[in-house]
Amino acid sequence: MSMFWGIYNIINESLIPNLSSLWEDYPHVLMPFWTKLFLIIQICYWLHDFPELYFQGVKKELIPSRILHASIFLISVSFAYVGGLSKLCIVLLIIHYSTDIFFHAARALHLAEYTKLASFGFTIWNILFLPVRMTCIILPFLVLHYGLGKHSVSKIDFSTGNFNTPTIRFAAMAIIFISQAYMVWNFITFHQRIRRDKHSASKGGSWFGTSQEKRKEKKKAKKDEDETSDTGVDSADQNSHRELRRRKTNKARS
Repeated sequence: MSMFWGIYNIINESLIPNLSSLWEDYPHVLMPFWTKLFLIIQICYWLHDFPELYFQGVKKELIPSRILHASIFLISVSFAYVGGLSKLCIVLLIIHYSTDIFFHAARALHLAEYTKLASFGFTIWNILFLPVRMTCIILPFLVLHYGLGKHSVSKIDFSTGNFNTPTIRFAAMAIIFISQAYMVWNFITFHQRIRRDKHSASKGGSWFGTSQEKRKEKKKAKKDEDETSDTGVDSADQNSHRELRRRKTNKARS
């Protein structure tokens, strides 16, 4: 929903007619109502993620990563709102959510047991994830270093909301770079964990299959032995009966 709302803001309000509008007329403190509401709701969403950890009963080992993830987005969106970088923030959120929509849709389809559609969704997410992360690094670098770097100021002007100092630009770029590196790290560890689970499952499955085959072979061998022993007993009984009949016949003749 956030992705479509962000696209609606850009189109309806004509926020970004061209690439240079991301840094021209900085600071972008005068925002249309729907743009301001969009950013405020984004801040509220990431802010509510903290108490949600308690109400959802999240496992203790998952809490630090959830807190870090929410904190990165909360700080980034809040700084963009206060620091006059609303246009850049909206574009980055749209790009980021463009991959998340496939991931969450694929998870929902997987839970609904639509395996093929879920696999297709996860494949698209895997393909788009790294290019999107690179875009979320290159675009801010272009805006902060190339665009705003030409109009840098020596100190912050709170009256106009101008935060275009070298230190602030460097800090903003560092936050963006760290957040994207963190997401890539989680992406890599996620796939490594899945690969290990699949490998363990395949080893467990082969061992289980081998054990079953061995048990079947033992049962079959035991059955053959029982049949053989039964056949041997029956043959011995038949031979003894024949011998008794032969003796009785000989006695009757004599």
